[in-house]
Amino acid sequence: MKDLRIPVQAFLKGHTEFVQNLCHMADQDPNPVLQNTILRANRNKYLLGNGSFGYRMLADKLTKFCPMCLLNDDISKKGLRMGRREHLSWKFRSTLVFLIHNIYLMSGNSPSHLISGMLDKIPFCAERMQIMEDQSEAAKPSPVQSYLLGRIAGMPGPDWLDGQQLDQAA
Repeated sequence: MKDLRIPVQAFLKGHTEFVQNLCHMADQDPNPVLQNTILRANRNKYLLGNGSFGYRMLADKLTKFCPMCLLNDDISKKGLRMGRREHLSWKFRSTLVFLIHNIYLMSGNSPSHLISGMLDKIPFCAERMQIMEDQSEAAKPSPVQSYLLGRIAGMPGPDWLDGQQLDQAA
């Protein structure tokens, strides 16, 4: 990103112009990327899709993860942990259960830094991830989590609740 003159911090903090610049350079339509990127509106407010919310809705420096997802990423990359991907829903404080695997999310041992990759944030080896997966508890998301993630995905809810900012709805 330095070679492309895109400040990593600005890109990761969701400054629209830098996301658009990268899309332009990659010959990617920026609209779907921007629709699925947490963008900074101002110091205390973010945008995602058609919704807005305050900074406190984000998990901030806590890295949450689904051990099944990261283990699957490791397996698909033949044991190379560099292929680990973070899911957008993990970034929200209200997300406690990962919808695909219906298990509680776990958190890393140390605070994460914004520019760290998932390998730095979650350095556990495949054997440790397997133990975490084996000890995972089945769970269902709360109604608040289901509503918020549905709303982010563009699904309508009650009109009065959809009229509020995401964090106010929560």
